[in-house]
Amino acid sequence: MLDMGDRKTALLALTLLVPAASIGIIAGLYIAPGSWGQTLSVLCQVWLLVFPIQWSVFVDRKKLSLSLPKRQELLAGSIWGILLKIVTHYTFFPQ
Repeated sequence: MLDMGDRKTALLALTLLVPAASIGIIAGLYIAPGSWGQTLSVLCQVWLLVFPIQWSVFVDRKKLSLSLPKRQELLAGSIWGILLKIVTHYTFFPQ
C-alpha cells in the first residue's frame, strides 16, 4: 500500500495534470478566443503530453523505454482504425 509520501506526490501529480485540459478549453473558447486562447490551449495540450513523461523520469526515477508493437497489436490497431474510419465517414457523409 502507498505510504503518506507516495499519496502526497500522487495528489500533487493529479493536481498539476487534471485541470490542464479544462483550462485549455475554457481559455480557448471563452476567456481569450483568438490567437492567445489558441496558444494557451496548445500549451495545455503539450503539458498533457510532456508532464507525465517528465514526472516518470524525474520524480518516479523510471527509465524511458520504447518497444516495437507485436504483429497482433498492429492488427488490432489496424482493424479498429478501419472501423472508426467507416463509422466516421458514414456519420458525417451519409448517402
